[in-house]
Amino acid sequence: MVQTKYSNLKSPSEFNSSSGIHSMEFKTIAGEPYYWINQEILRNARTGEIKKNISEAEAIAVAHQNMIDGLEVIQVERITSTGDHHEYRSGPLPAYVISYKTPENIRAYVSTADGTFRTLRHRDWRWFDFLWMTHTMDYEGRDDFNNIFPSWIDYCS
Repeated sequence: MVQTKYSNLKSPSEFNSSSGIHSMEFKTIAGEPYYWINQEILRNARTGEIKKNISEAEAIAVAHQNMIDGLEVIQVERITSTGDHHEYRSGPLPAYVISYKTPENIRAYVSTADGTFRTLRHRDWRWFDFLWMTHTMDYEGRDDFNNIFPSWIDYCS
């Protein structure tokens, strides 16, 4: 990862925050420095301005930093909800889904709130997810393997 040096940044102590600062993370989003404060406020570290959500272009830049070079973006979508069987289930929403032109049908997920690269999904992961679901026999959430054939019991009663 390339480290970027910044100068002339505002001190977080300059921000008038009635609730105070309990946590802070420094982030670079599309070449710009930001403070992620209290896991809810994104502030430009140069200007102090609050940023409500990152843009589609910024999401693509974040994904590009985390992907191999040379991938072609074919679609970007902003999602606000997912179902139980969605590949991004339980991820923070809203998020951008960046789809790439590859045989593996690669998709990257980036949080709109703080510009965090959340996860990557591809064909092999989807096969694993399906096989994991059949292994655990949890056909709803896929992660509860402490059940005794709940779906069979429901159908038989």
